Amino acid sequence: SNLYALKGGNTQGFFKYFPGPDTWHQLDTVPGNGSTAKKKRVKAGGDLVAYGGGAFFALKGNKCYELWRYVEGTTPYGLPFVASRSGVQAGLSAHRSTFRVSPNPLAGGWAMVRYSLPKAGPVTVTVFDVAGRSVQRQTLVANKAGAVALDLRKVASGIYLVRLDASGYSQTQKLVVQR
Repeated sequence: SNLYALKGGNTQGFFKYFPGPDTWHQLDTVPGNGSTAKKKRVKAGGDLVAYGGGAFFALKGNKCYELWRYVEGTTPYGLPFVASRSGVQAGLSAHRSTFRVSPNPLAGGWAMVRYSLPKAGPVTVTVFDVAGRSVQRQTLVANKAGAVALDLRKVASGIYLVRLDASGYSQTQKLVVQR
């Protein structure tokens, strides 16, 4: 029954249109400073997406892949939506890279690392203990998507970090080993 809009034009404006009285009201602004601490305001590429359950998401655009969640509630000014300020960033690349280690927690000796990368090429998978020491390293030439098995039979119970490094891409995941 209402219309929501991001003003754009390098502003932080977020508005709601009330059709009955034919008026626009400015709501809480989209946060200006993001993860890079630079001012990135709503510009080209900004968009709103309905989520349901009284919430929706605002994409700021402006070459910063930041997504802000707005939750139905009441602000001190009686306005219906407020930014939860719990932004989610997609990262610096527009490619949706994935990286997952399973099973986690690991009870057996083998773990599977599944990945999706921006481009094929050399990849290094390194397992670190809690002290930051490398306990295993494996290098391979990877496709854009695939999986690699890690032999962790000689690794003691504990918490480890598994890091995948590729050209221009690096991601780390915690792995719990329980024997």
